[in-house]
Amino acid sequence: MARGPKPAGRPALAVDGKSLRGAARARGRKIHLLAALEHTTGLVLAQLDVGDKTNEITRFQPLLKTVVGLAGVVVTADALHTQREHAAYLLGRQAHYIVIVKGNVRNFRKQLKALPWSDIPLQGRTRGVGHSRSEIRRIKACTVTAAVVLDR
Repeated sequence: MARGPKPAGRPALAVDGKSLRGAARARGRKIHLLAALEHTTGLVLAQLDVGDKTNEITRFQPLLKTVVGLAGVVVTADALHTQREHAAYLLGRQAHYIVIVKGNVRNFRKQLKALPWSDIPLQGRTRGVGHSRSEIRRIKACTVTAAVVLDR
């Protein structure tokens, strides 16, 4: 298969968990996997079973430890992975990250609201219906220094 030109920008991985449909273990427990997926190709680079006695949060670092060369890579994850330990781990591997901040992380959200958002250009906007409700999603990105601390 011929490869096209390398996309501009940084390489990126999405970390996300999914329960497998139609697959179950003994006693009916669904199989739940956590995977690291390369954004441009859709290739799964790593995948772990989350297991009965744990959750996605505890499997984040073990999953990414199996991925070689995270330096310079942007790791995206949903709000569940907006964790101080995850951020510290990724910075220790010289990776960048994009996480979602919801209202339940009050102190962190308060700090982020204090940023000069009106000066930051809008990167994208989508409108759609998801989970039976109308959604508008806006994307703005900026670099934040250590002065903003992820605190759950």
